Amino acid sequence: MKVIKTISAFGLVAILLLIGFGCDKNDDGSDDGSGSDFNRKALLENTAGNIVIPNYQDLVNQLSTLKEKTDAFTNSPGKKKLDEAQQAFKDAYVTWQHCSTFDFGPANNTLRANVNTFPVDIATINNNITTGNYDFAGLYANDEKGFPALDYLLFGKEDDQAVIDSFTNTPDAQNRKTYLNDVVKDLQDNVESVHNDWQASGGNYIEEFVNNTGTGEGSSLSFLVNELSKDWEIIKDNELGIPVGEKSIDDEKFPEKVQALYSEYSVKLALEHAKAIENIFLGRARSGADGKGFDEYLRSLDAQKSGKPLAKQIREQFGTCKQKIQAIPSPLSESVNDNESKVKDAFDDVLRNLAFIKTDMASALGVQITYQDNDGD
Repeated sequence: MKVIKTISAFGLVAILLLIGFGCDKNDDGSDDGSGSDFNRKALLENTAGNIVIPNYQDLVNQLSTLKEKTDAFTNSPGKKKLDEAQQAFKDAYVTWQHCSTFDFGPANNTLRANVNTFPVDIATINNNITTGNYDFAGLYANDEKGFPALDYLLFGKEDDQAVIDSFTNTPDAQNRKTYLNDVVKDLQDNVESVHNDWQASGGNYIEEFVNNTGTGEGSSLSFLVNELSKDWEIIKDNELGIPVGEKSIDDEKFPEKVQALYSEYSVKLALEHAKAIENIFLGRARSGADGKGFDEYLRSLDAQKSGKPLAKQIREQFGTCKQKIQAIPSPLSESVNDNESKVKDAFDDVLRNLAFIKTDMASALGVQITYQDNDGD
């Protein structure tokens, strides 16, 4: 009888363990212990297939156009060709804002820094052009290249004719042409590498991403929530807060630190950045096609904030942020002084939405924020 009792006890333990493992989560990540049957894999598939990869493909295509236009300009500098290169730059820069959040996986927490570190180091860029000696792979080269360097090279004179003259009538004109082309090539190489690694026909990171359906650190959901929050902080701090003095102890303003200082495209880029992150939250492709997103996930959890549905509050706050950013007169470098209240209004609402995303949404989804910010908001 003692033997039988022992076997029965072990059998009971084994059954309980099997039940426990079986109930942890389904293969589609639909059981997170919250009582929600939301399919996380469907969210990841929509994000990867309808947002991440198409946005990277758009950027690859637009960088190819940018290379074509900058090559044409450097081969024969003139007003028409400069106009075309400048427009290609703006188009690609807008699309970059729709890729900025995905600084994980193949991007390896380095693509954003390689592509969009601002403000640029003008003194170093000019020295690079004069000497012809530079290495974009260097540890401290991020503020010498990328979209901000192109902003300076294509717009950084008092007028377009002065830009053209810098590529034709100066001792280092040929070096400047080479530098411009090298910056574009570096952009292409960085973006194309990440795009290829996401694709099933390339590095196939998409398979790993959509099947990593947990919520813990290192899961695809954790990557998305953390980078979505971190990227929203870039709007708050780098694109608005620092220029208008919200990050200074003495409220000192830094208009020269706006994004896209020379092309005066700062407001447009901040607005596109907000739209891009809103799209990820909603599971919406840039084309407008709608799929599973974080809003549906939060609704499935019946997540609340102060007695009101959290998903609805975040959606409404995205709309408010876009309105406040759009209301800032361009150029932003002048508005930080001439329209300070409008810039600070936008900053305040972006900050409010950050709390929704970083604190309330992350908590509702059971995702830990693992990155370190600079000031605790």
